[in-house]
Amino acid sequence: MMRVISAFLVLLSIVLTVSAQTTQDTPKPPEKTKYDVLLERVKQKDPAVNFTELRHAFYESPNYDPYSAMTTYRPLNAALGQKNYEEVLKIAESVLAKNFVEVNAHMAAQIAYQETGNTERAQFHKFMADGLLNSIKSSVEGKSPKTAFEVISINEEYGLIRSLKLRPIGQSLVMDNGHSYDAMKVIDPQTNQESTLYFLIDKPFNWQKKP
Repeated sequence: MMRVISAFLVLLSIVLTVSAQTTQDTPKPPEKTKYDVLLERVKQKDPAVNFTELRHAFYESPNYDPYSAMTTYRPLNAALGQKNYEEVLKIAESVLAKNFVEVNAHMAAQIAYQETGNTERAQFHKFMADGLLNSIKSSVEGKSPKTAFEVISINEEYGLIRSLKLRPIGQSLVMDNGHSYDAMKVIDPQTNQESTLYFLIDKPFNWQKKP
């Protein structure tokens, strides 16, 4: 009887040791960032999501790169101009896979899905584009550095200008009171009236200066 108990205890010890070793060897899944949590909610079209919080959470995430999508801006617009909606969606989805708050990609995807009859997907990208654009515009008018639109990337500037049906014709860097601004000269194609919009670019500007 004692031998049976002893053998059982040895076997139990082995099982516990192997189980503990397996637990130690199993890598823990990475903790979700604030951006990950908000991203899950926004993909479900949660109307309570704060888009400014979402954009700033992406800025704090390890995947943030304010210039990564810049090379896709012209190809995306070219595909839209050619009504090559398959190519539009290919480019847009590749951008959104890395940066889901890239407003130009959502705007383009909305058009492409609408034109190809996928109303449900078009409405989702409209939800995203509207939320992001309203976040950028906030309650400011962008007519001076004091009322500048705060952006986390240069592409947000072009997305907002495009949404206002304006065309950029010039840009200059303005330093004021320790902050950096893009002064974008724009023209209204309907009236040929020119004006200047100001964008606070501290976030992308400071990221570029990081070692």
